[in-house]
Amino acid sequence: MLRGLYSATSSWESAMRRQETLAENLAHLSVPGFRARGMKFETILSQEVGVPPTRQASQTFADFQPGPIRETGHPLHLAIDGDGFFVLQGPNGPVYTRNGSFHRLADGRIVSDGGYPLLGAGGPIVIPADSQQLTIGRDGAVSVDGAQVDQVRLATFDDPQKLQIAGPTLFSAPAGVNEVPAAGSIIQGALEGSNVNPAWVLVEMIHAQRFFEAVQRSIRTLNDAIQLNTRPE
Repeated sequence: MLRGLYSATSSWESAMRRQETLAENLAHLSVPGFRARGMKFETILSQEVGVPPTRQASQTFADFQPGPIRETGHPLHLAIDGDGFFVLQGPNGPVYTRNGSFHRLADGRIVSDGGYPLLGAGGPIVIPADSQQLTIGRDGAVSVDGAQVDQVRLATFDDPQKLQIAGPTLFSAPAGVNEVPAAGSIIQGALEGSNVNPAWVLVEMIHAQRFFEAVQRSIRTLNDAIQLNTRPE
């Protein structure tokens, strides 16, 4: 019976994690480049008769399907059409994102909303202070007043699921996972939106809540049975 309570408690923890993941998706519905999160579950069978299987959350993953692209007209809003990630200079090495909302610092560097520099062919992209017109071509060529000064670096991976989530729209590559040049093209003056499907998330939240309530009922029933069996005569 105690094993049954342990099984139900594990399922309760998994239900909580699933609800948190769905809530995170809704919270980032309007964040450019956000990739919807999902949960992988594994079912653990008990060898004890009468003990139900445990449904345990094992891993959080990101859905790398593209989001919708909308025009903004801002010269430092960039969207990737096709495969690839922007490469940013993170605090511990490169990080990767589909969030193309950038701005320019006083020193001329182009940075993300989180302050990470956008990397080009030889390092952070720097725009001269006296520049008048900034153009970024579909091939990533960065031109200032008609002269090319850098090239936006795009990267991809053979298996993006091997990337680690490093922030709401950031990913890092663990040791042994190497980037390769991406085939996508860049659209200047546009942003890629979140790929979260709000209708699907709402339906999943209803299912998750029902599962959570069922697990709670199981825990209460098992707890009552344990107290009844341990009550002194």
